Amino acid sequence: MVENLLPPFFSQDQENGSGYIKFGGFDTNGNPVMEPVTDKLAVRGLNPDGKPLYTKYTDPIQNLGVPGMRLDMSMAPGVGTVMGNPYFERLLPEGTPATMKYVEYAASHEHTFFTFWLGNNDVLGYATNGAAATEDATKKLLDLPTFEFAYNAFVKALVGTGAKGVVATIPDVTAIPVLNTLTTARLNAAVEAATEGQAKNVYIATKKGPRIATETDLFMLTFPTALLGKPNEAGIPYGIHPLNPIADNYVLDKDEVVEVSNRVKAFNEKIKAIAGANDLAVADVYTFLNKVKSGYNYNGVHISAAFITGNAFSLDGVHLTPMGNAIVANVFIDAINAKYNSKNRKN
Repeated sequence: MVENLLPPFFSQDQENGSGYIKFGGFDTNGNPVMEPVTDKLAVRGLNPDGKPLYTKYTDPIQNLGVPGMRLDMSMAPGVGTVMGNPYFERLLPEGTPATMKYVEYAASHEHTFFTFWLGNNDVLGYATNGAAATEDATKKLLDLPTFEFAYNAFVKALVGTGAKGVVATIPDVTAIPVLNTLTTARLNAAVEAATEGQAKNVYIATKKGPRIATETDLFMLTFPTALLGKPNEAGIPYGIHPLNPIADNYVLDKDEVVEVSNRVKAFNEKIKAIAGANDLAVADVYTFLNKVKSGYNYNGVHISAAFITGNAFSLDGVHLTPMGNAIVANVFIDAINAKYNSKNRKN
């Protein structure tokens, strides 16, 4: 039995790992200011493309989670090289063949029980890039047949030794703060104030052409609002004229919201079916985080998907806070206890 689920921590002098952002107060307009933390990083060098490589950790671990890992990439060779996922690459000893796949790495560890929560990144990158066309493979929407094949193959690899486990549904990425904080109403109000009422709406670029933004269009938390109203070479102000609309990668329009939400639902149907076929527990994180979006009280603390004040999501509007991770861990514990008649204690 494993008493401590060892993760690949960085050393204390590199405790900030790949860096993070912290809350730096508010600007003169009352908007939150985010400041990057760039000291005590665990960067050991750069790859040929100039992207960071992190300090190696090749001691035994039980927490095999890799940030940014997608299901399709978990099946691909080369992802563990310096040109692939740097968080996976740091876990592999020097001299590891480039053909090593993440699924093979995960399944090669001796285990009798596992938790499995891949699939988020197969939607997230696409959604947070506004569903815009790109050559970046991490920002493409995975198709359903590939998702089903890869998910089934990964689960089969994990249960191959007779191991039990729990898998999790993936959240509706359109319900998280990164896409629900900067609203159309806020942008319209800012434009109207800045133009003294001459302009009242923002325009967005869509695959059907430019149009006025509606409340069902979702703007990225990272949209640089300072761009609004800045003229292009033709003198047309950015974002407040149909001939110079807000770029597609800054907004998930209402049609793309439907596309993403439907794909998440389809993925979750496959997850539940594959879990059932392999007699595994299912942690329904999708349903739970929709509850978080609406808001609820837990042990006297209000939890919601509100940016900064909601307690569940961190400052990037995507990843969970320590409190958020703790309450989501309870979803896993409930699923495990129900399926295996165990009595694991919750947070």
